[in-house]
Amino acid sequence: MEELNEQLEQIVKDNQTILNMEVIDYDFVNLVRKNMYDTALAYLTLKKKTVLIKRLSWKNASSEHIMQIIERGLVQLRYDLKSEVDVKLLKFISLD
Repeated sequence: MEELNEQLEQIVKDNQTILNMEVIDYDFVNLVRKNMYDTALAYLTLKKKTVLIKRLSWKNASSEHIMQIIERGLVQLRYDLKSEVDVKLLKFISLD
């Protein structure tokens, strides 16, 4: 769980970096999103949330649905770790 805590803190830092960017670095954004996915998947696997894991890999799942599962997983991880990180920074950053 310590490794997941470190990953959670890194996600928050990286999302804050994205918010502070004047010019969006899409490679960095994609890297952060991959880290969010990997961290959520590791947490869901650890907690044996097989239904959610299957939905993450379900071919017919919309990207919005997958993003919601990842965000929910990260927020639940935050509560399990009793972490003080900002919940808002555990969401996918809108690039609009």
